[in-house]
Amino acid sequence: MDRQTSPFRILRNLRRSGEIVAVLINHGFGDLVERLGIARYFALPSQLWNKTPADPHIPITRGTRIRQTLE
Repeated sequence: MDRQTSPFRILRNLRRSGEIVAVLINHGFGDLVERLGIARYFALPSQLWNKTPADPHIPITRGTRIRQTLE
């Protein structure tokens, strides 16, 4: 079996992809995850989808959310 297609490598990549999807949703990019159609591949807790900002009175710009996501 090819090293890149081993079941362990696939599982590790899937786990990491799930973490990335959760971070995107956590920072307010759930609509992007939904539009890309990748949410159906991961069992995500419903509280992630309904996440509200810690302080809704402090507006966070899209640029700031992108920066926080990449960090």
